[in-house]
Amino acid sequence: MNRDDHCDALEADAARLIALVADGDLTRPVPTCPGWAVADVVAHVGTLYRWSAAHVATDAPARIAPASLDLGAQKERGTPGWLADGVAPMLGTFRSANPDGRVWGWGADRHARFWPRRMLFETAIHRADAAFALDVEPDFEPDVAADGIDELLCNLPHAAYFAPGIAELRGDDDHLALQATDGDSSWSIRLLPAGYAWDWSTGDADVTVRATTADLLLLLYRRRDPHDGDRFACDGDVDLLDRFLDHMRL
Repeated sequence: MNRDDHCDALEADAARLIALVADGDLTRPVPTCPGWAVADVVAHVGTLYRWSAAHVATDAPARIAPASLDLGAQKERGTPGWLADGVAPMLGTFRSANPDGRVWGWGADRHARFWPRRMLFETAIHRADAAFALDVEPDFEPDVAADGIDELLCNLPHAAYFAPGIAELRGDDDHLALQATDGDSSWSIRLLPAGYAWDWSTGDADVTVRATTADLLLLLYRRRDPHDGDRFACDGDVDLLDRFLDHMRL
């Protein structure tokens, strides 16, 4: 997927999130985000829309503090209308920018194209959070979910400054494999003394997890239980899988 693909997918997923919360009880607790209600998910995503767009719009060389932005009246934040108001300006900024322009981003790709991809998966995962709270089963297109797994694995090493457990993703060439059951996607992850590495190869591993691409994405974001035997087939060292998931928590 390229920048334009990410913008198109982001536009579609944002519309799905807005439709979901517009018809839902914003006070419902979110089981996958302890302490949050659906309104907190909406406020978080809407803030990120405005924050990410500000970086691209200004070619920001350093992180912008969210508190420095005009986010509108406090009472409006966390409402579906306020969330919706942030979508078109964000997408307009992303689509008009040079995707190769240098812009601050916390991940591996310090270019403007980083942000629509990141916002796509912020939206997708938090749409799942809202769906769980509202008793709706979240769904994802397999190709989008596969790109989400790629994006997460690429960016993880750069997230240690706000997720310190990632620094513990080390091992003695411990090998994990993820295999999609609804396509031919696969991921090979190795925990090495100096950190972790990954690619799309196949082969034997210390633990192999098979599931739909969407469930694998939600598993890596700790939105699914790896011990759910109805969703995941795990062969091998399940303790290694648990250790990996615990340390990669964002």
